[in-house]
Amino acid sequence: MRDLNIVLLIAGLLTTSMSAQVIINEVDMGPTDWFELANAGTSAVNIGGWQVLVAGDSGTSTVPASLVIPAGTMIPAGGLLVITENATLATPVRPPGVPAFYFGGNIFWNSFNVGSGGTITLVAAGQGVDTFNWLAPQGSNPVAPASFSPSFPGPLQGNILYRNKLTATSTVADWVSDSVGTPGAFNPGQVILPTVHLTLSQPGPNLFQVGVATVDPPTPSLEIYNLFSTQQTLPRGSGPLFGVALDAFDQLLLPPGAAPFRTYLNGAGTFNGLYGLALPPGFYVEAVCITIDSGTVGRISDVVSFTF
Repeated sequence: MRDLNIVLLIAGLLTTSMSAQVIINEVDMGPTDWFELANAGTSAVNIGGWQVLVAGDSGTSTVPASLVIPAGTMIPAGGLLVITENATLATPVRPPGVPAFYFGGNIFWNSFNVGSGGTITLVAAGQGVDTFNWLAPQGSNPVAPASFSPSFPGPLQGNILYRNKLTATSTVADWVSDSVGTPGAFNPGQVILPTVHLTLSQPGPNLFQVGVATVDPPTPSLEIYNLFSTQQTLPRGSGPLFGVALDAFDQLLLPPGAAPFRTYLNGAGTFNGLYGLALPPGFYVEAVCITIDSGTVGRISDVVSFTF
């Protein structure tokens, strides 16, 4: 039944797995206040024009201060961005290539361990995307449809709070306290699934080649499913997976035992298969690759097509 379940899931996967997800990933309320955004999605996100609202819990800091992300700012799939409070203050050490923006002034957060509060609200086109809450200071209500989850209850180990996974459940279980931050790097417990590239080609007469490569990072030994749509006798459908029927492609067209439909990546996180095919000119296929990690669906490739 596993093959059938994979096919039933594909429509939802194309909607959700290819969508981008930007989250507030780590916060430091120490001597230099900074926080980190992460793109846990499968495609780059243009966050130019997004607004970041921050608030503290004393004096004028209860009025949310605002930063507008510069136009054209991109966070790649699996990428990070650091925002720190002031260019004249010490900035967090981060890996090369990880961008940072300066808030332009004091964020007015104090250390967690002195009971100070703080919030962050990430806003895109007037819609709340994600929030962070420590003691929910007065005057810092989030922008709908985002809402504050309950404040982290402790015990506190330092000035750092970080997400322990790349999914947001809007509960305190998402967060861990620590004394050492990892600005520009993913946190303990966060698993980055690879980007999947699928290629189809015809290297010679009566030959068909299927290539799969995982990057960011290369991931060996994953189970993969290549789903094909063979539309040689039907009009090309309006959907990218029109006509997919399990491994009908290899059952009908390939010699017995030659199946690009289900296999495993090699130790380098790639797969290359060459198959003998005698297909008429103009034969059209579409395909998508699904990787399986620890028994669950991981990442899927973009839909690719090929005409013989």
